[in-house]
Amino acid sequence: MAVAGGHHDAHAIAEAMWRGIRAHPAAVPLVLTRRTLSATGFTAADALLAALGRAGLPDRDRLAAFHAVLGFVVGAAQSELAGPLTRGRDAADAAARIRSVAGTTYPNIEALSVVAMQTTVEEDFDRGLRMLLDGVATRRPRKRR
Repeated sequence: MAVAGGHHDAHAIAEAMWRGIRAHPAAVPLVLTRRTLSATGFTAADALLAALGRAGLPDRDRLAAFHAVLGFVVGAAQSELAGPLTRGRDAADAAARIRSVAGTTYPNIEALSVVAMQTTVEEDFDRGLRMLLDGVATRRPRKRR
């Protein structure tokens, strides 16, 4: 039960971190360029580390998972708030612009931009985070019979 709870908790904490960063777009450059050395920053980080521990990860894998999840959270927020999504009405508008630039010269980008036009930022984040955490879960030591 602790393993499933840890996985679920890690998702909830990462999503809360992502929403917090998105609520304060001016903080994105600070998050990207400075290490957090405050109680506020440590609260979320410690909660994520605890959740990854409850998910049954050995310490080295827990450290790597922490960096991977944190990188995903910050990267997703950064790409939304400081990337091509900032110059349009919404994510679908940005995806349409990307599609028009990619054209047939970059068929894979063009094809995925069509998918992106039909996917909300929240859906994309959730799917990516679930994929990442599912991969992290495969690192748990297997119990011997």
